[in-house]
Amino acid sequence: MAPVLFIRDPLKFPDLNHTVKHEPHTNLCSADNNWDFWSSLPEALQITSTMSERGIPASYRLIHSLVSHTYTFINFQSQLLSVKFHLVNQQGIKNLTDAEAAELVDRDRKSHQRD
Repeated sequence: MAPVLFIRDPLKFPDLNHTVKHEPHTNLCSADNNWDFWSSLPEALQITSTMSERGIPASYRLIHSLVSHTYTFINFQSQLLSVKFHLVNQQGIKNLTDAEAAELVDRDRKSHQRD
């Protein structure tokens, strides 16, 4: 999960949508389209972490949860406070290799939901 929302401009969401869709002439996803989109956004540098070895968590329990929204709370002195939650697990981060992920999906497609 990215620590911040990777797109600041809402007008870019349609481009993101087209990036992740299948190519009409081959019906396959295009890694070129994907990287072309992400490389054009300086604010999306941290998205590369999802495309690295840290991209496939071994379990939802073994990742940090970084909430993209900021909440406004009121304390006992009636002051407004902006709060952003970062839930850091104490078990450590463990990720799967591509081969481990493929083998896990073959055995149990819903393994993360059952965890």
